[in-house]
Amino acid sequence: MALKTLVVTTSRADYGLLTPLLEELEISSDFELQLVATGSHLSEHHGLTKNLITEDGFALAGLVEMNPHSNDSVGTAQAVARGLAGFSQMIMALKPNLMVVLGDRFELLAASTAALLHRVPVAHLYGGETTEGALDEAIRHGVTKMAALHFVSLPGYEKRVIQMGEEPDRVFQVGALGIDNVHRIHLMDLEELRAHSGVDFSKPVALMTFHPVTLDGPGEAARQIEEVLAALESQDFLTLVTMPNADPASDQIYQRIKAASLAYPERIKLVKNLGQRGYLSAMKRAHLMLGNSSSGVIETPSFGLPTLNIGDRQKGRFCPENVIQCDCTKSAILEALAKAQSPQFRSQAAAYQSPFGQGDCAKKIITTLINWIPVLQNQPERLLKKHFHDL
Repeated sequence: MALKTLVVTTSRADYGLLTPLLEELEISSDFELQLVATGSHLSEHHGLTKNLITEDGFALAGLVEMNPHSNDSVGTAQAVARGLAGFSQMIMALKPNLMVVLGDRFELLAASTAALLHRVPVAHLYGGETTEGALDEAIRHGVTKMAALHFVSLPGYEKRVIQMGEEPDRVFQVGALGIDNVHRIHLMDLEELRAHSGVDFSKPVALMTFHPVTLDGPGEAARQIEEVLAALESQDFLTLVTMPNADPASDQIYQRIKAASLAYPERIKLVKNLGQRGYLSAMKRAHLMLGNSSSGVIETPSFGLPTLNIGDRQKGRFCPENVIQCDCTKSAILEALAKAQSPQFRSQAAAYQSPFGQGDCAKKIITTLINWIPVLQNQPERLLKKHFHDL
C-alpha cells in the first residue's frame, strides 16, 4: 500500500523548491501524494498562485485558508489559529501517514502543530539554518522539535539539528532542492525572458527580492526599503523587483516599490510573480542580485552571480563566496554594489562552486523515505516517541 504523504505548500517560493520532490513522489508507486496549498497561494494580492500548481499538472488534495486579514502581528496570530483548525480538518479527512513541510513560514507552525496533535509524523526540510532577523528563526527550530525526520542542506546544519537533541539516524544531509531546479529546468533564452518579464536582459539588469525583517520594530520595513531604493536610483542599470512575501509589514515594502517603479520606470520594474522558471532564468541572465531572500544565498552560487545580502533577515546562514553581506543603509549598499560590479569580485563569484549539491536532492529524500515506509505505516509511534540525543 502506498504511503499517504501530505505535502504542504505555503507560497510560490516553497512550491518552486518543492516541485522536484513532488514530481518524484507522483511517479513513485511507493507514495500517494496529497498536496495541500495554503498561505499566499490563496491570495489574490499575491496572484492566486494555487492556479500555477494545477497548471503544472498537480492535483490539489485540499486548500487551507489562513491569510492574515491585517498586515500586522494580530492578523498573523489570527491566521495561525485559523490554519490550525483548517489543518486539523484536513488531516482528519485525508488520514496521511506522513506530513512533509519545507522551511520556516508561520503557516507551517499551524500545519506541524496539527500533525503533532493528530499523531502524524512530520518530515521537515531545512532545519538547522538560522535567520536571526526573522520570526522564522524560532518557527524553524520549533518545527524541528515537532518533526520526526529531518532533511538538511549542509553539514553544519546537520550538526545543529543534532545539537537540538534530534537522533543522528533521523537527520539526513541531502543538499538543497533549489539546486535540483537549476539542473532540471530548461531556462528561457533572452527573447523568451524578455517576453515573459518585460525586461531586456541583453542589458545589465539586477534582480531583487526584499522581505520584511519581522523581528524589527514598526516602521523599520518602510525605512529599510527606502534605503535600498535610494541606493538603486543612482545606478545605471534596471532593477527587476519581485513582490515581497505575506509577512507583517510586507505592504509597507510593496507600496514603496510600486511608487518607485512609477517614479523611476527606467530604474525600477515591479512584477508580482515570475514563476520558478522565470525567476531562475532571470537569475542566470542578471548582472547581479540583491535583497534579503534565501534564494540569494542558496541558488545564486550555482550561477556564479554576484549577490548582495542586505540587513539581518538572513543573518546566521552560511554565506557563499559570491555573496556580499551589507548593512541596510544607502551608503553600505552603494559600497557593496561597487564591490559586486568590480572585475575581481565578479571573477571570484564566477569561479565559486556551490556547496548545496549537484541536483539530486529530491532523489535522496525519496530513497530515505522509502526506507522508513514500514515504520510510518505500521509503527508510527516509533517515530513519534522521540529520544533526546545528548551530546
